[in-house]
Amino acid sequence: MKEVKRILTHVSVDIDAVVSVWFALRFITKKETPIDFVPASWDGRGIKFDDLALDINAGGYGIKGRRDRSGKVHSCFKEIVQKYGGEETKEILRNLVIFVDRNDSGSMVDLEDHQDYPKGEIPFLSLSFALRSLQSFHKNNDEIVCRRMFEILDGMFLLNKRKQEDKKSFYSSIISVGKTAIVIKEDLAFSARNKLLKSGKYEAVIYVDGNNLGVLVKNNARADVPEVLEVVKKVGEEKEWFAHSAGYLYCRGCRKSPAQTPSKVDPYLIAKALEKNRRNSSVR
Repeated sequence: MKEVKRILTHVSVDIDAVVSVWFALRFITKKETPIDFVPASWDGRGIKFDDLALDINAGGYGIKGRRDRSGKVHSCFKEIVQKYGGEETKEILRNLVIFVDRNDSGSMVDLEDHQDYPKGEIPFLSLSFALRSLQSFHKNNDEIVCRRMFEILDGMFLLNKRKQEDKKSFYSSIISVGKTAIVIKEDLAFSARNKLLKSGKYEAVIYVDGNNLGVLVKNNARADVPEVLEVVKKVGEEKEWFAHSAGYLYCRGCRKSPAQTPSKVDPYLIAKALEKNRRNSSVR
């Protein structure tokens, strides 16, 4: 693609315009590029060969979403991601593309009805709320609104990228002891507890995250069972461990309250204690 010296989109930006300009800056121009905001009805008069017009027709020089056979018009964002995005980028942005496409075509429920929207896409609905909030605060200042939204989109992209990278290496870090999984992995970008406990294969997860060590169990169970308490007591750390009132967590250090030194407890012994408790419970 030719070098782009200016990006244009319409005033009073919507989600499609914002994410399209963000994508162009991060993956097409890959540098700070001036953004001009013009009326959506602008006829493109005066547009230059090194301008990139997004989510506007601009007299036929701009990029708008295509109309499919059913008559549905897709988003500008989908168009440029398909054209300019690499395979990894497309995968990271896949759900965002779907959301923007639905939002732009009007086939999505309104933000106020988000309780009926498919689980997993609610975070993207928050983009709509963030945009409305910024526009309410920074009235008629599309430049500032876009810059604030770009920060949110940058963070969302990095988080989704980390999630994909973590998931690729995740299973190699698991040690299975019966129905207990020991996860030796620092700072995962997704919930190992949810992923493993919902799989049906495990009933407990022991995490080793730097100095942090803890036990997570399924709902309606307790992590601080007598057999585990005995393991902790043997090394003299019973006063250093925290038991959540709901029972699902027993730990010495977590993300919200990290441990400053490593535990003396062997996570394998905790796993064996959980398995012992499981056997004893089945006999009772």
